[in-house]
Amino acid sequence: KNDDDEDDDNDNMSVHSNDEIQPAITNYFAADIWQKSCAQSAELGSARLSDIYPHLLPYFKKWSMCKYRIPSMSQIQYFFTEIAAAAHHDNDEIATIDINRFEQFYFWFK
Repeated sequence: KNDDDEDDDNDNMSVHSNDEIQPAITNYFAADIWQKSCAQSAELGSARLSDIYPHLLPYFKKWSMCKYRIPSMSQIQYFFTEIAAAAHHDNDEIATIDINRFEQFYFWFK
């Protein structure tokens, strides 16, 4: 196999590999949520709450065994920004969290 074939294989992979996520996120489920949240993002180092939130919900439903009472994004935003420390804001004023703080947020959420 030549180098050109390897480049073609990489085009079919997700934007971010698990190797890029480790060792910043060591928990398997937290890493799974992070990778899904950043799948469309060009920047691996941070993610928006609005991108993370939909991937948290299936886990919340599993942990709580509750299908109908789930926290809204606005209910968890305060804690998200507190854990993100000096939360970053983009031009749309949407909170983001760095990869090295996400696992802490995940354990709080869990």
